[in-house]
Amino acid sequence: MRKRTLIGLATGVAAAGLLVPVTVYATDAFTNTASSAQAVKVGYEPTSNAWWLSGHVTIPVTGPGWTLEFEAPEGLAPQVYNGKTTVTGTHVKVVADAYQGGEFTFGVDLANKHTSYELKDFKLNGERIDVQGGSWKLGDGGSKPPVPPTPTPPTPGPTDPTKPPVPPTPPTPDPGGALLPGESSVSDKALKLSAEFKDWGTSGQLDFTITNTGTKDIASWSALYGLEAWLLPGDSWGDGNVAVQKELKRLQITGKGALKAGASAKVSVATSQPGPDGRPPVDAGKPAAAWRGASPFIDAAAYPVPDLARISKDTGVKQFVLGFIVGDSQGKGLPRWGSDAITPSQHLAKSIAELRAAGGDVAISFGGENGHELAVDHKSAQELAKTYQGVIDRYRINKIDFDVEGSIQTNAAANKRRAEALKILQDNARKKGAPLHVSLTLPSLATGLVQDGKNVLKSFTDAGAQPDVVNVMAMMMGQSVPDMGKYGDAVITAGEGLHKQLKEFFPNKSEAELWRMVGITPNIGKNNGDGGQGVGDKGVVTVADMNKIQKFAAEKNIGMLSMWSVGRDQQCANGAVQFDSGCSGAKQQKFDFSKAVSQYKKEWQIGK
Repeated sequence: MRKRTLIGLATGVAAAGLLVPVTVYATDAFTNTASSAQAVKVGYEPTSNAWWLSGHVTIPVTGPGWTLEFEAPEGLAPQVYNGKTTVTGTHVKVVADAYQGGEFTFGVDLANKHTSYELKDFKLNGERIDVQGGSWKLGDGGSKPPVPPTPTPPTPGPTDPTKPPVPPTPPTPDPGGALLPGESSVSDKALKLSAEFKDWGTSGQLDFTITNTGTKDIASWSALYGLEAWLLPGDSWGDGNVAVQKELKRLQITGKGALKAGASAKVSVATSQPGPDGRPPVDAGKPAAAWRGASPFIDAAAYPVPDLARISKDTGVKQFVLGFIVGDSQGKGLPRWGSDAITPSQHLAKSIAELRAAGGDVAISFGGENGHELAVDHKSAQELAKTYQGVIDRYRINKIDFDVEGSIQTNAAANKRRAEALKILQDNARKKGAPLHVSLTLPSLATGLVQDGKNVLKSFTDAGAQPDVVNVMAMMMGQSVPDMGKYGDAVITAGEGLHKQLKEFFPNKSEAELWRMVGITPNIGKNNGDGGQGVGDKGVVTVADMNKIQKFAAEKNIGMLSMWSVGRDQQCANGAVQFDSGCSGAKQQKFDFSKAVSQYKKEWQIGK
């Protein structure tokens, strides 16, 4: 499992987002000259998402306190990471921080409007300066920019040789100046500030903890925190008020009351961000225009991270359903891949891109048996839809699944929100001319959906949402299976029962259209939870059963043939017949079940 990303002091934030920036790094030396100042030109190759440039230049000064002035394009003044900056029209003035040497680091938001950027008419301490070889070229956009050196005071002059030298005292960052990204300043030496960054795609959250480590209460307190150039702060909440000092790229946090000795205050700030350190996040590639009927589930939170392209090559499967996106453990409605440790930012994006490049694709499933349900944690359909859409946008998917099981089936309010959120997603997709394929996965008996599952389906139809497929989890069906030795046959009867039930909800659809809405997902190998019947080596879906189920799917032309899961598609040690999350409990060769599913070749155009 991956650890949460922490923001370290003066090292920057290592996180991920959705937009794809192009970053340029360069170092040039300035020289004094009496001639007309030459312009600094920044050029890059235009790309669909190129919008960010950053530079790092060295100014020939021997000490702190310099002033740099120059002209920038109208409305595109750079964001300066060090120094106090003022912008008047096109004129930019940078005054060095107290212990800043000849370093000038900045970033430029081109906003997709410019293919070049020009800084000109430089003046250092009032005198014109020129640039030697001032041409900046495109970098690869993938390396991390140089971190400006931590400001240090000037080297002290000669001292009395008979006395030991006194080491210089590092300065406290000037509250009036800029802070390096991740750097903080507090109003009392007893205060300690820590920060944690939570990233879930196009947005995120900064959580601050301010602790009074002293033995006395602090009547009033404040803190400053330096931001990365790409991190855009929004609403805040908690034990302090937050002011955004945009020009200096920092936050000022002021306590709402006294902080007792040994106590901590907590403040959170919502953020939006295009990408880590201005670097492009991994592009997940372009989705396929078809829904493939053969779509086995993969546990996306498994370790090691599934190599989707390799699995596709080994099994013949071209499409997988990745499960599951749930909410964070604190109930804030933040999407996660199964746990707080895996956010939908960079996770699996490279693997998905490789699969798509090889002709495959994925759907993403929200829900599952474990974890917080997003439809519970969000209190409005509109906010829930935004969270779903964020994941859709991150992975550029046009196929989603909702896996609703366990006690959540009886939560009428959550089911209503989920259905209304889907209606919003489908309406927006139609307006954009980008259809969205939706499957609804529900628990089943050997006779079809249970009543709770039917109620979930009704919440969708009541809201005007339209699932393309209703998928029965034909697994762990207990005493509804008449012969535990023929569990594969019970999987088929579950699909037949679903077909009859769908007629109740969609009376105007033909028999063929209703079969097209049927999805069947068995639990491969040994099933558990079978009513305490002492079934021993029964209650097993065998490889032969899976081939039989595949032939039934092809005969009826069903919408989806799946299985749980690819990660279990191997024989248990010593051929043990047991229910296990890492093996099937059936006699088989690796990937036998996936290969059987892959024989189902039906495809349909999304939205048709």
